[in-house]
Amino acid sequence: MMKIGLKQAAVVMFAVVACWVKAQDKFPLAPPDTSTPKQTYESYIAAVTQANNELGIVYRDLSNVTESQRYLIDSSFERASMTFDLSQVSASSQNRVAIESVMLLKEVLDRVPPFDTSTIPNNTDVERWTVPSTSIDIVKQPSGQYQFSSETVEHLHSFYRLVSHLPSNIQASPDYYEYYSLSAGRLIPPPWFAVIDAMPEQMMIEFGDQAMWQWVALILLVFVLACYAYWVYQKIEHVLLKPVLMALGLFVFDWTADYQLNLTGTLMTTLNMIGELMFWPLIAQAAIYWGRRVVAG
Repeated sequence: MMKIGLKQAAVVMFAVVACWVKAQDKFPLAPPDTSTPKQTYESYIAAVTQANNELGIVYRDLSNVTESQRYLIDSSFERASMTFDLSQVSASSQNRVAIESVMLLKEVLDRVPPFDTSTIPNNTDVERWTVPSTSIDIVKQPSGQYQFSSETVEHLHSFYRLVSHLPSNIQASPDYYEYYSLSAGRLIPPPWFAVIDAMPEQMMIEFGDQAMWQWVALILLVFVLACYAYWVYQKIEHVLLKPVLMALGLFVFDWTADYQLNLTGTLMTTLNMIGELMFWPLIAQAAIYWGRRVVAG
């Protein structure tokens, strides 16, 4: 009886420990292990593989996406993005660049000559490790953690363009970045994208890193913003309201281009930059007008 009791207790204890470890692995607040180049590389691969597997399921049936699927995809991309040094990316572009970097790097790595991952340094003695046959670096940060370098992040789009024509080392692996960049929304297309998807195939032809439908939509969006600006400055008489309404219009324009049309790469970075250069002077102008009203009583 004692032996059976001990055996049962051991089984129960093993199950409890296994469940605890599994829960720890999936706990959303747990950061990826970036203590060595090898741990950073493996943490990235594990997170992006989980994200792509879930995206593959979602993309097959966009009409039945559950909240748990959205959460799993978002958390996986968040963990993967934490292996990148995004310190040189502006705050307004950081979320988009993080997603693009995660997807771009996976597509590039799937096309580089296979190498023995056991050769990746698993210690803290090195300052930099470079993926063989590439310029993709994992660099030791001032914090002591290892991340894919800011230079790697900056050049991922050009790396992708150079290897995208090559076959993937993973059989039957779709190019998730291509689908993402030519569709709407962030990661998971919104319901209205079904209208675009039903259009002629020519609308999905890529030109300048964007789909034709995205260029058409951007032109329409610029036209709407121009009409809105004309209305604000020609029809609104209140001096204080003009910069406030124009700043609001620029915010909506930028949000629509980024989160709905899903413009990517240099184009969206440029739009973000132009938007900020126009947005903050308008806010400052509104503040000046408000200050003058307060002083004047």
